[in-house]
Order: sequence, then C-alpha cells, then structure tokens
Amino acid sequence: MDIQRLITVDGTNLKPNIYNLFTTFFDNIKEIRSYNIEKQDRSLSVVYSPQHNSILFGKVQHLIDEDNILLRHYHADMSQSTSTSTYVTICDDTLCAANTVNRSSMGVCAFTANPKHIVPLLSAAKFTKEDVERRKMINFNIFNLFDQAKKKYALSQSTLMRNHVIRQNNIILELLEPGLSRNELLIIQRKLTIFDNPNCCIFEFFTDGSLIELGTEQCNISCAFAHLDRSFGVPQVEFYTTIDKWPSAYRGELLAVILALMVVPYRSKVRINIDSLNVITMFEGFKCSNFSLTSRDYFKLNNSYLWSILIRIIRQQNLHVEMFKVAAHTDCDGNNYVDRLAKSAHIDQDRFINFIDTAPDIKVLRYGITSPLKLTYENLSRWLVILKAWKNLSTYIGILNIEN
Repeated sequence: MDIQRLITVDGTNLKPNIYNLFTTFFDNIKEIRSYNIEKQDRSLSVVYSPQHNSILFGKVQHLIDEDNILLRHYHADMSQSTSTSTYVTICDDTLCAANTVNRSSMGVCAFTANPKHIVPLLSAAKFTKEDVERRKMINFNIFNLFDQAKKKYALSQSTLMRNHVIRQNNIILELLEPGLSRNELLIIQRKLTIFDNPNCCIFEFFTDGSLIELGTEQCNISCAFAHLDRSFGVPQVEFYTTIDKWPSAYRGELLAVILALMVVPYRSKVRINIDSLNVITMFEGFKCSNFSLTSRDYFKLNNSYLWSILIRIIRQQNLHVEMFKVAAHTDCDGNNYVDRLAKSAHIDQDRFINFIDTAPDIKVLRYGITSPLKLTYENLSRWLVILKAWKNLSTYIGILNIEN
C-alpha cells in the first residue's frame, strides 16, 4: 500500500484528518466575549499570562486608563476543581507572583490587564446570585478557559502586527512569542527599516546583560541594547527586557546581541560594542567557520540554544556583523548607559522574552510535531520512521480506518 498516496492530497500536502492528528488548533473555540469597557461591570474574568503560559482569575475593580484595568486576584485550586467546575478563592497573599500593584497602597493581591485581553465569565450580578464568594465554585472548565484566554490574547496582537510588520517573513515574528517586549522590538524595527542601504549606513549598538540575586528565588537576568550614534541619520533607539531559565551573566550578554540583530534591516552592516570577551571569542570562532553549526557542535556548546538562534538570524538576514570589546564600568558612556538600562529591567515584571519552539536552527526531534505551518509529507515521514521503531504505525494513526 502506498502510504504517501493514502495520507496526502497531492503527494506533499497532508489530508485534513491526518494533518489534525499531529497539530493543535484553537480555531474551533466559540467566539469569545469581550469586556465592555463602557459599562465597567465588576465581572469575574480570566486573563492569559504569556510570561508563565497560564491564566489568571480576577474580579474587575476599576478602570485605570483605556489600556489598563485593575483586577482583584482569585486563586484557582486544581486539587478541588472538576472537569466541569473550577474552584476559586480570593488571594490575599501580597507576595504572590501575580501581584503587580503597589503592595503598600493596596494591601491585597491585585494585577492589571489590558481590556482587550480580558475574557469576562460572570457579571457582578451573576457572581452574587450564584454565591461564588461562599461556594467558591464556578461552572467553567479551566482548560477551556485557558484556550479561550490564550486565543483572546493572540487575536489582540494582530493589530500591532498589521501596523508594524514590514516584510512577510519577519524574523521577530518567526522567533518570539507574543508579548510586550516583542511588540516594542517590532516598533523599533519599523523605525529602522528605512535605513536599508548597507553602503550608506552602519548600525552601531551597545549591548549588555545583568544578573542579580544568583542562587536565590529572586534571581533575575536582564539584557539591553541601545543605538546612540546619529552619524548616518539613524534614530536613537533603546530596549531592555528580562529572561528566564539557566541564569548566567553570559546568557544575558548573548541575548542582548541577538535582540539587537533582530531589529536591523536585511543585509545590514552591524557593529556590536560589548564588554563580554567570552561572547566575542565564541563569535569569532563561528565567523571563521562561516557560521556553520553541526548537531555535534550544538550539543557540546555552552548556551547552544541561543548561539543557534544568533547564527540563524545572521544567515537568514544576510547580516555583516563585527564585535568590538569595550571596557566595563569605566568611562565608556555608551557601555555605562546600556548597563544602567539592563539593570532597570529587573524592576519591570511586564518585560520578558520567550522564544518559540522552532527558534533554534538545529532541529531536535521530539515526540509530537508542534509547528503545523511546516508540516508536510516529507518531514512527517522522516519522523514516523523513527516513531515506528517503538510504536506500531497502524495503531498510532489508525491507518486501516483512513478513508481513501
């Protein structure tokens, strides 16, 4: 039996029923209600948090401005929730990670959210009628709420992307998850896009990373870049953000370079001023090998995940990049400026960077395919060859039940 003919439409594109076996969508979610900012009802609502890839429950308190609403945080207890109901209680822990308001002024756990991201669940009247305060149960499945809130958040990003995306294949959108930091990078990219003649313009960035409270729960990594030279008429731009996982100053330094390279136009010439000799040394090694990275090199390399992304950006964007060592914490105004910028990111919890799963240029096989945009018969068949070694192919995809 010809499997390729059986599971594809034209030899390349998979049939819809096969395609859906290996991909995940939330397009089938019913239309999500929006919060009515004019009524300002104190609804119990849910909001997607991209920083933690989770949802927050909250009861609307009041409108701060057109982009911010204050919500009193409610904690969801999964141990007491069911498949049809979710157990929620008021959170009084002012040290809670969800608390983003001034603790001394509120004395309670609360957070702010954009009205466009809010999914209202129960109006104030219904909240009282159903006695949620006492019963502590709402008739919503928490996993369905997660899908709805995440879809609501994703849809809210579309307007900014339409306004700021220049090229169809935008490197920022290809590599980063939605969020405030990604939005700001898109805006900077828009400002710099007109300076796309490499013979007339050289971009010069100062980059830096910062690490605080290593070994404690308050450990935090941040990075920043700044373009301060107006020699070629390029506007001054600056950016800072925080990151998570695998804390090290080296990682912050490297990520600052990566983010700076994302915002410049295709085929640009870029000068990076950095105080990390380790990053420069590793970069020069890759430059000598024409920015090639084998699978063997990937698994032996320190911070291979980020280096793979940097190499992908340089090759895909056809960038000419040079790095120069600057002295740290001396009289270099540019380095001192970006150092202060990186440290200021530690107090801004709304700024963070998350890469998508397919960001590294090295493809590491995982159980399951999470990138439906590139799912074809060719790459699916390679994956199934390995899968078949430990799980029967006909059982896994129900090949005997597939309709011709």
